[in-house]
Amino acid sequence: MKKTITLSLLSSLLLTNAYAETIQLEEVTVEAANRTEQSIKDLTESVTIISAQDIADSKVTTLDQALNRLGNIAMTNYGGMGKTTSLYVRGMDTGRTLLLVDGIRYNNVTSSSGAQYQNILLNDVERIEIIKGSQSGIWGADASAGVINVVTKSASKGTHVSANIEAGSFNTQLGSVQLSHKTEAFDIVAGVSRIKTEGFSAAEPKQGNIDYGKRGNELGWEDDGYTNNTYNIKLGYNITDNDRIETSHKRIDSFVEYDYGSGTDAENYDDPKGYGVSAYFEQNDDRFYSAAFKHKDNINDLALQYNDSYFNRKVSNFKGNVKDISLQDRINYAEDSFLRIGGSYQTFKHEKVQSSTIDKDYSDKAVYMTNYNKFSDLLSFGNTIFTQSLRHDNYSSFKDKTTGKIG
Repeated sequence: MKKTITLSLLSSLLLTNAYAETIQLEEVTVEAANRTEQSIKDLTESVTIISAQDIADSKVTTLDQALNRLGNIAMTNYGGMGKTTSLYVRGMDTGRTLLLVDGIRYNNVTSSSGAQYQNILLNDVERIEIIKGSQSGIWGADASAGVINVVTKSASKGTHVSANIEAGSFNTQLGSVQLSHKTEAFDIVAGVSRIKTEGFSAAEPKQGNIDYGKRGNELGWEDDGYTNNTYNIKLGYNITDNDRIETSHKRIDSFVEYDYGSGTDAENYDDPKGYGVSAYFEQNDDRFYSAAFKHKDNINDLALQYNDSYFNRKVSNFKGNVKDISLQDRINYAEDSFLRIGGSYQTFKHEKVQSSTIDKDYSDKAVYMTNYNKFSDLLSFGNTIFTQSLRHDNYSSFKDKTTGKIG
């Protein structure tokens, strides 16, 4: 028996050595940590990457599921699919984490729960970057707990079409179609995704009731359904070898039913708002736009970008809008050293259509910089990375604030 084990181990070692030279791991890059693309091994932040392969292997369908199961982020969910979800990065309030999709803000200014992670489908996602810890010196106050950056897929050369159909319990259906085309000068990615489920009732009878502890759907109470239609398109055109323009648009049209409250039979609950349905519901129509000009050469990596995030909660009559225009440049002034400088102007608007008493809008003018240095074999320690970040925000309705970070 000992000889067999020894031979097996020896064979494994020989096979490992034989194939070691042919296996090359793809370099993992991160964009959100310093507002510029870098290798994950060259960062001082705590970063977790969820790849498209991780998403496919785990069979998760929405961003909140991926962050909870694959990113080890604590989560509370108020029912089934599509219900309000709160995420707590390092234990901090969910509104303290900044959510970006291709650099566009997805934090909902009409909601105290921050971003609606449950409404972001993953069919077109290339990777999810989770940067934990305060990033306010780079991204501002919304990033005091961390940043979650979702990077969608880009077109590869040629024409490609992919389609996916799935079905599951609670009469759940999921389907998506993605089309991409790329030439030397032009590229486009477009797609549509849809998920629909009848869901289940999250309510249960009140304590003391003979049926206490049973779920509502076990008692024949109404189900809490969810529908999400997501449309996306992303285009790019290479003006020259160094200059490029990009534009994108994503629309998320979602509808979700939810129970009135714990201990309440929503099926028999009166309809106080006159919607003609037994359960409460919310319908969102959120739209995200982006346009950018980019220039890249040996010294500069310049980007002028305009983003527009629009939130429309139709039933509760809330509308919100975030507009952001920014100019930033990465200046490579030495080998393994760069200075990232930039400025932005953001406007935030929140309104209740039927009542002007709680309308609120403010603006923020910000300037920021990050210096990055990588030293090889410094004091025989191997690679040493040193970063310094500084940001100043000038708010129209709050006190100005200067924040910094050293890594």
